[in-house]
Amino acid sequence: MKHTLPAVFIAILLALSGLAKTHPAAANDLVVSADTPEVTVSTRPADRRFIKLPALKYEFTVSARCDAGLSPAALSLSIADTRVTLSAEELSSGPPVRFFISIPESQIAPVTVESFCVHDADNDAKDNVRKVRISALLSAQVSLLCGNEMTKEMTYASESLDVTVACELPAEQETFSID
Repeated sequence: MKHTLPAVFIAILLALSGLAKTHPAAANDLVVSADTPEVTVSTRPADRRFIKLPALKYEFTVSARCDAGLSPAALSLSIADTRVTLSAEELSSGPPVRFFISIPESQIAPVTVESFCVHDADNDAKDNVRKVRISALLSAQVSLLCGNEMTKEMTYASESLDVTVACELPAEQETFSID
């Protein structure tokens, strides 16, 4: 009895290598970037640990490209409970596409930043850090729908969103002396 295992193994490898060549990787491309907005908050008492941020407005730049034979049909961007959808016509202006999205303060969790913008009897707010960058405060989820009359394909990307928070110091009180 002859052993046919090597011949079977070689046949399987040849079949798999043929499959790999007939199904190339998708070439859809989705690149997302966002600016870092800066917001200002007032000083807070030392016993108040959390900072409630105001609404944030981000500017996005999206470069979306579909594989040969497919065209961009729609692009969706979601942050928290806020969503923006761009149609094929809006995407046809060509990459990159720029747009703004505002996130209401009700969709942003309070943050804690040690020794930032705190004012109490023992600690003057002027001694605190005046500006801080909070990395990955929010996350944007982006999907690109590419298609033609025969097929549809989705491509996904995500982008961490930062914010810079500045401390608004109380106005200096002017003192007058009468001689």
